Amino acid sequence: MKVYKDDKKYGGREYDILDVKLQIFFDYYGKIGLEERQFHLIFSTMLKDKASDFYYDKIAGRSYDFRTMIDLIRTYFKTEESRQKYLSE
Repeated sequence: MKVYKDDKKYGGREYDILDVKLQIFFDYYGKIGLEERQFHLIFSTMLKDKASDFYYDKIAGRSYDFRTMIDLIRTYFKTEESRQKYLSE
């Protein structure tokens, strides 16, 4: 079952806003009745490209909860430099 189109996934690229992609994630999986306590099991489905690579390299198989996974992704991809560049443009 394919839930996501690639343009709705988070890839960690410039102008790829994690919070927007998380809203999509919550909407999709809320509609099928998944509970937040299960989100860590399907987190990787919302990722693509560099973000997916980071997930499988640093997160998968390490028993993190969902919020920790989000924090790790956010910390790795959203540096102060990228935030300043986004704000200045």
